[in-house]
Amino acid sequence: MENTNKSAAQIAREHNISPQLLRNRIKKGMSIEAAVKECINVRDARAASGSAPHKSSRPGQGEIEFAGETYASFSAACQALGLRESSAYAKRKRLMDDGYSLESASRAVLEEAATRGVQRRKRTPVIINGISYDSQLEAAGALGLSMGSINARRTRDKLSFEDAVRALLEARTADFVYGASSTTHPWPELRDAISGNQDYQLTEDGDQITATLSLPGGVAIDYTISMTVSGFLSFHFQNLEFLADYDLNELNCRYIGVKFCREADNTVSARYDMPVIGRIQSDLAQFFKVRNFVFSIISSIIER
Repeated sequence: MENTNKSAAQIAREHNISPQLLRNRIKKGMSIEAAVKECINVRDARAASGSAPHKSSRPGQGEIEFAGETYASFSAACQALGLRESSAYAKRKRLMDDGYSLESASRAVLEEAATRGVQRRKRTPVIINGISYDSQLEAAGALGLSMGSINARRTRDKLSFEDAVRALLEARTADFVYGASSTTHPWPELRDAISGNQDYQLTEDGDQITATLSLPGGVAIDYTISMTVSGFLSFHFQNLEFLADYDLNELNCRYIGVKFCREADNTVSARYDMPVIGRIQSDLAQFFKVRNFVFSIISSIIER
């Protein structure tokens, strides 16, 4: 057992077994691991025989889903959100006394814990993939992530807020396909909103927006904007052949979020993938943040 400092009640809740049976087995000299295993066998045998399960194994005490994550128990969810178990169970009981079901009371306690976590951190500025946000709450909203899932990933993997967000975004981008239109995300509406703000050109099929970044000294760089099938807005800056391979390595280390690479046709390009959350005004505001960020990077490279 990973943590022998836990009480028998805590261990029992995590495994949905009888705490009294667990204590009895430990008193008889069994190790915690062996006692837990036997209690699980007893629980499963009772279920198979049709006997009423122990109260800790009844509906609502097993796995629980919250903020896109599945936890082995209410206790495990409390630990992931940094909530003290004794307080959580007491609060849940009060809600149940007021008429809440076990499931709705559990969810209410977890939602309140996640919200408190947001409120404690709401004045903390953060930078995610080069983009600045006034608070963790603003960053989570702009990137389409819940604070519950972020906090759970932080606790599970012992990550900072920024690293937890990047890990969740990377998981979302596992099956990236660039340059493809998306039917599950609001590309037409977002495309029209972008086109209405700047002098952009649509390709004939409507899958991409094309534009030119004009820089001092008569330098012009073409770029496209398209929606990926995984729901990201992809900025693709092309014809950066003035960058050598050693420049690409340096730039990728310096500017997290922007991907500089040499393409198969030996041209050099840069990409930035922006999460889209489906709220047009929020997505449009994020679009201009990202665009200005990438523009500033490319401008600084040209000026070197």
